[in-house]
Amino acid sequence: MKKVALVIGGEPRLVEKAFKENTIFWNWLNENYLVDVHVHSWNHKLEWNKKDHNEIRFNPIRNDSENYYPKEMTTKSVSGIKREQIEQEYSGYQPKTLVVEEYDHKRFNIGSYPLGQYISRAKGYVQAMQYDDYDYVWLTRSDCVYDSDNPVNFVYLEDFKNKILCDDVRINDEGFYTTQDWYYAGSAEAFSNLKTFVDDFELYFQNNLEQADWFIKLLESGNLRNSHIWQGLITKSLGEDKFFHTAQGWKLLYDE
Repeated sequence: MKKVALVIGGEPRLVEKAFKENTIFWNWLNENYLVDVHVHSWNHKLEWNKKDHNEIRFNPIRNDSENYYPKEMTTKSVSGIKREQIEQEYSGYQPKTLVVEEYDHKRFNIGSYPLGQYISRAKGYVQAMQYDDYDYVWLTRSDCVYDSDNPVNFVYLEDFKNKILCDDVRINDEGFYTTQDWYYAGSAEAFSNLKTFVDDFELYFQNNLEQADWFIKLLESGNLRNSHIWQGLITKSLGEDKFFHTAQGWKLLYDE
């Protein structure tokens, strides 16, 4: 069987709830691959409540605060989470590596733009590559789950060769190509740029994103999204010929 590194990064949002709700996907993955889980987690989290999830979570307009969250939100942020608590929440996955780190706003922000989600998942990828050799990587977040009560035929990672699987691929109203960034999956080599990003994220961001024509156009038009950052980090471009999606639906959980 081929080996898969399931890499989970970012804030430890609704970890145990997601694990329980993701049984169909988790079982399928383990039935078809040898799966190792690798976790990189910040020691703070914001679990979106139902109101904010429905009304403002996916609003592209953000303020310039260091937390990058809308001012009108009522969801509370929790900081200083103990490593033991995060270990317990992830225990169902039996991770091979688990790193808990405090977010450094001065170091991990470029201007008012936070790079936390990118840095964390990239660090998780590096952890995995240092631990073992893997054929494939499934790069995701703790609160992303398969959105169905019934199993379907998932796309086998072998079937799309050099492509990168994601939740959605689309052209927005302004004509810009974008993916859905809740997860990305593909060959382990497809994510090798993330190691360079982690080694010197400021230099990588400056050389491969900020100076790129596509990045400048998106930024100036107000259409820059998290997914575009991910596309640039993984492919050093928008990657129009690299990403594809399937019919399986996914969702992000919220605190009810």
